[in-house]
Amino acid sequence: MISLILAVAVIVVGLIVVEGCIYIPTFNATVRGKNATNIVGSAQSDRPLRVGMATLRQVRNALGLQYWSATTKNSYSYMWEVQNGLWVGPLCYIPQHGVRTMTFEFDDSGILRAFHVTSWDDNGDFIGLGDPDHLFNEH
Repeated sequence: MISLILAVAVIVVGLIVVEGCIYIPTFNATVRGKNATNIVGSAQSDRPLRVGMATLRQVRNALGLQYWSATTKNSYSYMWEVQNGLWVGPLCYIPQHGVRTMTFEFDDSGILRAFHVTSWDDNGDFIGLGDPDHLFNEH
């Protein structure tokens, strides 16, 4: 058992030395805004805001007014930031972020008719060129 632990330790140290950093996933932990996928769902879901029932006002109240944009008269988008993981090593500590956008489609009476989610992920540019801060309006 000791030799197995020693072998694993040697492999891990070797990888850190060779690679410089190791990736530790954080499984899309929300770091800014609210994860709308936990709140909004299909008409058959058990989520509090459902297609065919939720109003624009209810959706905006549940998610807050920050990070919203209107794309058309009846279409609105909401963004939140996630942390996909961390690059950690002797000389590095770099968070890897992503942005999720949920776009809502409402009818003329303000009832939610559809929604979809798009994703943008920083795929490891180690110098921060993919920083999503410019996507968020901090009013």
